[in-house]
Amino acid sequence: MYKKSVKLSALGLIFLLCFIFGISHAEAQQIDPKIDNTFQISPLRYDWNVNLNDDKKGVIFVKNNDTEDCNIEVSTEDFSVDQNFENDTKFFVPNENHPLKAYDVINWIDVDKSPFILKAGESKEIDFSAHVPEGTPTGGYYGVIFFTKKPLEEKAVDAPAQVNVLTRLGVLLTFGVKGSQPISEKGSLKLFEPARKVFIDNPINFNAQIENSGNFPYKVAGSIDVYKFGKKLTTLEIAPKLLYPDRTRNMPIPAWNASFFELGKYEAKIHITSEDGSIILDGTTSFLIIPWKIVAIVFLIVVAAWIIFSVGIEKGKKKNKQK
Repeated sequence: MYKKSVKLSALGLIFLLCFIFGISHAEAQQIDPKIDNTFQISPLRYDWNVNLNDDKKGVIFVKNNDTEDCNIEVSTEDFSVDQNFENDTKFFVPNENHPLKAYDVINWIDVDKSPFILKAGESKEIDFSAHVPEGTPTGGYYGVIFFTKKPLEEKAVDAPAQVNVLTRLGVLLTFGVKGSQPISEKGSLKLFEPARKVFIDNPINFNAQIENSGNFPYKVAGSIDVYKFGKKLTTLEIAPKLLYPDRTRNMPIPAWNASFFELGKYEAKIHITSEDGSIILDGTTSFLIIPWKIVAIVFLIVVAAWIIFSVGIEKGKKKNKQK
């Protein structure tokens, strides 16, 4: 009985270890889904700080990676920034009665809107320019140059297996206009917290929201340092992001994959600075890591030791009775 219990405990421990590391291996082998890259444009945005009557020029590279020729149509649209805390700021086409209609960016942009054919594998450079009119109030202004890819020939209506696919990609243009009104650059850290207070597995994620309470767009970047018992374990770099006036944005924070044996309470410190260094934001939060894999292993070891100890006591009692 004693030997049998020991064997069962050992087999149980081996099974659990195989199960745990098998899951870890399976998680590491996940592959991101493929992205359709048959139509590309670059760059995806231009961010300009400008004065009144300034002229800006840019070049957009359009490429057809498909195996078939296609038609490309060019259009421009005005965009405004909406506020949505769940999905971050988003852009939308403003209605006809929006307050700054007289300063629509669509009227600033000069680009050839003639449709053209882009052969398979071919690329083309599209030049454009923008003029900031006199009298534009200080603030942020946004527009987009869109490129719509269409097939040369429409698919037959009676061919249900075939679908006409239209792809529309846009280059965002942002203008921080220095008008006659004073520029106000203000910011605050509205939120900094872990995605959960207790993590039982990787990844370790954080949420941070920065508010631009001024009247001028500006870029910020930063980092998060993770500490345990005062010792810095890692630094997560936060990529630059443009903050729009009177709006709050979620910051792009990379995940931290803690080592297998990380366990206990941790502290994270965020440090954000504006591009010119005039705005500095700091915050601190804490979280726990209690990895279920280590907990499971320890639990099984304790159970196995208890079984072995209990069986040993019973075996000793039987020997004493026989004496």
